[in-house]
Amino acid sequence: MTVRALVALLAVALVAAGCSPSSPRCAPLPMTPAAAASLERATEAIDFAPLAPCIPLRGVEVTAVTLDHPAGAPRVTFTAGAERTVLLFSQSRSLVRFRQIPDGAIRLSMEQDGVLASGFQEESPTGVMLYLQWEAGGVVFEAQAMAGGRFTVALARETLRTNLARSVEAPAAAD
Repeated sequence: MTVRALVALLAVALVAAGCSPSSPRCAPLPMTPAAAASLERATEAIDFAPLAPCIPLRGVEVTAVTLDHPAGAPRVTFTAGAERTVLLFSQSRSLVRFRQIPDGAIRLSMEQDGVLASGFQEESPTGVMLYLQWEAGGVVFEAQAMAGGRFTVALARETLRTNLARSVEAPAAAD
C-alpha cells in the first residue's frame, strides 16, 4: 500500500471514527489543504498512524501539521484553532516528561482504562492553558488547550479527556 493510499485510508477512518461510544460529542476536525498536505509528508517520517484531534466545538479546524524531532524521535503536532480556541495535539515515540508544574498552576490528572494522564492548568493573560501528557499504544501524546471565549475551561477539559479516550481506544501503533 502506498503512503498516499495509507493517508487516504487514515483520513476516511478518522472521519468514520470521529465519534465513539465513550466520546459521543467529539467532532472530527476538518483540515485546511495545507495541513492535509503536511500530514501526508509527516506520516512518511513516522512509524505509527497519527491520531488527529477532535473537539466538541463547531467551527474549529486543523490549520497546521508540523514535524519536529525533540529527544531524537519524530513528533507530529496538529494545531487546531478558530477565534480564541487553540489546541495543540502532539504524538511521538519519544518521552520527555515534564518535571514540575508552573507556580500557581493546578495539577491535572485523568485516567482512561488504566492509562494515566497528568499535567496542569494555569491562568495566563490570554486565558487558561491546560496541558496533559500520557502514553498509549507505544505513542506519547501531549495536548495543550488554551481556553478562552466559547472554548471554556470545562470544554477544554472535556476535549482533553475525549482525546485521551480516543487514543486508548485506537488500534495499537504500527511496528
